[in-house]
Amino acid sequence: MSFVNDKAIYETLIGASSSVTDLTDGRIFANYADPGDDYPLVVYEQVGSDTTQVFGYTQLMIDETYEIRAVGRYEDGITALTDIGSAIVSAMHGTVATVKNLKVTIDVFGGTEVSRADELFIATVQVRARHMQLSEL
Repeated sequence: MSFVNDKAIYETLIGASSSVTDLTDGRIFANYADPGDDYPLVVYEQVGSDTTQVFGYTQLMIDETYEIRAVGRYEDGITALTDIGSAIVSAMHGTVATVKNLKVTIDVFGGTEVSRADELFIATVQVRARHMQLSEL
């Protein structure tokens, strides 16, 4: 897990230009939420990673895949959840964030998938975060 990419995802979700914070009352968590947390909420986690070093260069490309899940109660309906999913896509797609003087490019790939788990609706958005850093190899 790259601290740089993780921080870029989080800062983009809570950023001033993102309505995700307003729609979830700031309930945005890395990896998991506590069982007692109110809904709706957003949880993001890294689900894949690839590090590449091009021969002859001293830079590494860190490429990580994340799932960002908006979770809401079934009784609150699907519309509120799809609004959060749309806000996540708007905040993430084509974003360039800067963390520790490194530029992180974030892109959405695939669509937003909505599913139901017991009494919850879950909207999942997949994003890719990439940055280059100097290699210490």
